Amino acid sequence: MLSRQIRNEMKKLIYLFLGLFMLSCSDSFLERNPSDSTTDELLLKSKEGCELALQGIYGNALQTHVQVYTSLVNEARADNIAFRFDGTNMWRGIHNYTQGTADNTVGYMIWAGSYMVIDAANFILTHDLEGLTVEEERNDYIAQAKVMRAMAYLDLLNGYSKPVHMNLGDNLGVPIVLKNDYGFYPSRANVIDVYKLIYEDLTDAALKISKNHNPDRANLALVNGLFTRMYMNLAGPIGSSLTYTNFPETESLTSSQAIDKAISHASQVLAIVSPESSFKNLSNGISRKLSESILVAYALSDEYDTGKTHSAYWDSKNDAGSITKVYAEVVDMFSANDKRLKWFYDYHRWIDNFNIYSAEGMNYLEAAKHGVDKGQLTDLVGSEIFGKFAPKDFSATNLDAFLSTADPVNVSEYSNGLGDFNVMRASEIALLRAEAYARQGDNDKARKDFKSVHDRYFDTPVDDETTPMLDQILLEKRIEMLGEGNRMRDLLRLGNSFTRPASSLSSAKIIDIEDNHIQLPISTTEIRVNSNIKQNPGYGK
Repeated sequence: MLSRQIRNEMKKLIYLFLGLFMLSCSDSFLERNPSDSTTDELLLKSKEGCELALQGIYGNALQTHVQVYTSLVNEARADNIAFRFDGTNMWRGIHNYTQGTADNTVGYMIWAGSYMVIDAANFILTHDLEGLTVEEERNDYIAQAKVMRAMAYLDLLNGYSKPVHMNLGDNLGVPIVLKNDYGFYPSRANVIDVYKLIYEDLTDAALKISKNHNPDRANLALVNGLFTRMYMNLAGPIGSSLTYTNFPETESLTSSQAIDKAISHASQVLAIVSPESSFKNLSNGISRKLSESILVAYALSDEYDTGKTHSAYWDSKNDAGSITKVYAEVVDMFSANDKRLKWFYDYHRWIDNFNIYSAEGMNYLEAAKHGVDKGQLTDLVGSEIFGKFAPKDFSATNLDAFLSTADPVNVSEYSNGLGDFNVMRASEIALLRAEAYARQGDNDKARKDFKSVHDRYFDTPVDDETTPMLDQILLEKRIEMLGEGNRMRDLLRLGNSFTRPASSLSSAKIIDIEDNHIQLPISTTEIRVNSNIKQNPGYGK
């Protein structure tokens, strides 16, 4: 375990390091002052400095960028989450697909946040890590940087570019930045070229990354999980017969080959971490246990441990101002006896009013769900996402705990998680493999993966022989991953247009997946700084 003195010094350095990255990207990721190379060299001459540089990646990736913006915006762009009409202006444009002149703060934060992660990764990848004298450890740090860079580029493509299956990737992607050259003003690369970089980063990382599974950091399961996402994107909509030439280099890749590769990589993930087999094993909550986690975003509290975090939008009490709610129609997609159902109501109100497993409690929930006899049950109506909470052994309440190498405290009590968030977990990969098998016509294997997630939420699971297997899988993924940022990824890669529920207050109800406004606008600030960047269609110059 690191000594408290070292951890305290690292804490100060992390705040300084993150502050420098925040300042460097506060206006535009391209409009920055050159870094001090002497400082860079000194920083990386010690193991603690190398650790600090690595934490710069996670500090940027696993707080605002991933937890609030990427995940929440993905859900809001899709059809899972309702935004209050009188919510803050920054969210309203996303919800209504009226981002207009590209000055939307929320959309820009995905751009800036992603490039902050890329900056931090490039810092490690373009310098000698002299402080790491063991080759395996040095290779692991390099691999982690490449994995996080690949993840950031996948997020950028998801937000700002058309899906890769459209025009076989021969459409505008995002700028590729491989070193922190602050006089460099790149144009947008083609989508397929960004995918080639992602492939190269993940391929190299798979060879170098530590084989020990640690959900605190990029790991081998995450490498293969990102490969799984990537190949399912490349497979395109159901029934596609696509061929990508020269991918990744001189080879060609077809839709069917992409599905084969997705299955292979998903299998490698599930050999490391897999869904728990029963609801009891989940400690009576949604699938958030560390044993199921591939990568976790820890919410770091402030210096004084007041309990406040940078992730108010995920607070179970919704102290952020009730801006977001899950559509009641989406919660109605759950079966009445699905044990997940109760976690979509405010946990604190539930525990204060009802015995958690009483028949009376479940009856009240059903009444609220179906709009029956609301009366005194109004507190339970509304279907809040924020009932999905995390166990306390997930929570890092301060940087000392975050930097500690000790095993997490094993307690069974629960908190609301205070923003701790699964960036990737085993259930997603199991359901992606189930989808891939179903698309190959292997319903037996598909059903087995589907049931590994679905059946643990039911006392008496019953096979549905009337609904197509693929439809069951896609529905299960939608409700199991509700609020975690996967919904828009799936709609884009499957090429599915969609209709918002009747209760939506959005001005955009019927969404054509090929509409130009599906993609977020690139900030006018970015375009002002870099004249080489071309704006997405539909957002002006």
